Amino acid sequence: MVTYHISYGEPRRGFDYKKLLAVLGILLALLILAAIAYGIYWLVTDENGIDIAAPDFGASEEAPTGTPLNEVLASLYFDNTNTVFLVDVSRSIEDGGNLPVVKKALLDVVLPYVDPNSGTAAENSRAALMTFTDETDPLVEMSSFGESGEAVAAWLSAVNDMETHDKPAYIHDAVKDAHGLLEELDDPTRSNAIVLLTDGSDGGFSVIDPASATVCPPDIDAAEGQVCSRVSSEANGDEAYVPFNPASLQECPHQLGVAPGRACVDSPSVTTEAELLSLLGSDDKVSTLIVHTIGFGQEADQTLLKLLAKAGKHEGRYVFADH
Repeated sequence: MVTYHISYGEPRRGFDYKKLLAVLGILLALLILAAIAYGIYWLVTDENGIDIAAPDFGASEEAPTGTPLNEVLASLYFDNTNTVFLVDVSRSIEDGGNLPVVKKALLDVVLPYVDPNSGTAAENSRAALMTFTDETDPLVEMSSFGESGEAVAAWLSAVNDMETHDKPAYIHDAVKDAHGLLEELDDPTRSNAIVLLTDGSDGGFSVIDPASATVCPPDIDAAEGQVCSRVSSEANGDEAYVPFNPASLQECPHQLGVAPGRACVDSPSVTTEAELLSLLGSDDKVSTLIVHTIGFGQEADQTLLKLLAKAGKHEGRYVFADH
C-alpha cells in the first residue's frame, strides 16, 4: 500500500496594512516638514530670492559705559538695507556737548569708503541723512557710498557743516518724514531702517500773550473750549493764530527768556503718537521696516523712544547713551 503525503506548506500571511500605514505616515510627516521649510524661506526672501529678512537686533539696552557712539551706529548699519539717519539738531544737542560726538559717529559711517584701512564697510548698504527741529531737512539723499565718490563727499560736507538751532524738536513729524522718504523709494528688495538720534521729547512750547486771546477765526481748526492768540514765527516773523485751552497755560521755561506777562502752552507734533505708531506698524507702504532709537542724556524721552523701536514691522533696538 502506497501512502501519499500532501504538503500544503506554511500558512499564507495576509497583507500587512499596519506597515503600509506607518510608511505612509512617515512620508506625510516629511512632506509637511518640507512645506514648512519652504514657507519660511519664502517669507524671508523676495521674488528674486534676495534675502530681506530683518536681522535679530536683540533686546533694547543701555550702551555700556564708555561705548563710543560710532560703534553703536555701526551695529545698526546693515548690508542690503536702506537706512535713514535722522538727527535731532535742537539747541540742547549742542548744550549737552553731544554735537561733536554725533558728528564723529556720522562721519565714521562713511569713513571705510574713504580709507580702506579704517574698517569694514557695509558693502551693499545705502544711507540718507536728515536733520530736524520744527522742520525736517533732507541733507543727503539715499546713496550707495561704495559706488559713488560724490555721495561720500556730500555726506562729509553735510556732517561737517551740521549745526544746531534754537528751536524745539518735533520727533513725531520727523519720523513720519523719514518714513515718507522710504515710501518714495518703494524698494521691496531691501530692508528699510530709520535710526533716530535725539536728546529730548516731542515738541516744545508756544509763547502766548493771554491778554490777546480771542475767539478763533473760522479757518482755524480749534477744538471746543479753545481760544486763539497771535504768535510770531521765529523763522520769518510772520504772525499766525495758535488755538489753546486757557486751562493749559503754564509758566514758560526760564531758558526761553520770554517777556513778562507771557505764558506757554505745549506745542506737540502735528502727527500724534497713535498715528505714528500705526504708520510704522503697517507694512503696506514700507516693507520690512525697522526703527532704531538712540537717546542722549537724562532728558531723552525714553518711553517714546522704546515705543518707536518696537513699532516697526520688525522690532528694532533702543540704546540709551548717557554721554
